[in-house]
Amino acid sequence: MFFPVMLILFSAAAAAAAVFIPLTCARMEHLQKMEQLPRARKAGMILTAAVIFWCVPNVRPILDPGSALQNWLIPLAVVAIALCIYYLDYLFARAFAAFLILIAHYFLKEAFAARIYPFSAFLAVALFLLGLAGILIGAKPYWFRDWIRLLFRDARVRFGSAALLGYLAAAGFTVSIVVLCHEWPR
Repeated sequence: MFFPVMLILFSAAAAAAAVFIPLTCARMEHLQKMEQLPRARKAGMILTAAVIFWCVPNVRPILDPGSALQNWLIPLAVVAIALCIYYLDYLFARAFAAFLILIAHYFLKEAFAARIYPFSAFLAVALFLLGLAGILIGAKPYWFRDWIRLLFRDARVRFGSAALLGYLAAAGFTVSIVVLCHEWPR
C-alpha cells in the first residue's frame, strides 16, 4: 500500500512542476534566482543527507550478513555526507541527480513487483527518462544550470520539459490507480 501512495505523491509533484515550469520560467526576472539553484548549499545539504541515508538500505544486501561493515554503514554515511558537503561544488545538482536515480529505481522495482505489466511499461518509459536525466546531471552538474537557462530562453524547451513531466505524472497516476484497484479487495 506504500508504493501507490508514494507514486501518487510523486505524480502530484511532477504535475505541479509541469504547471510551474511554463508559468514561472516565462518571466525573465526569475532567471537569476533559479540559476543559483544547482549550487544552493543549504538545500543541497538537506537533500544530500536524505539521499545518502536512502542509499544505506540499498547497500545492506550487497554486503555479507555477518560482515563487520553492516554495523558501520550509518557512521560511514555520516562521513560521506560531511565529505560531500565540504568538497563538492554544485551540491544541490548532484544530490538532485542522485535523488532522480534513486526514485526511478524504487518506482521501477515496485511497479514490476506489482505485476501490472501493460501499465508498468507505460511508467517504465517515463522512469527511464527520469533516471537518464539523473545520470546526466550527476555526470555534468552544470548541465542542470544550463537547462534552467534554456527553460527561460526557449519556449520549446520549456513546454517540452513540461510535457515530459506531464507524461510522468499521467503514467504515475495511472499505475497507482491500477495498483490500488488490484490491492483494494485484499
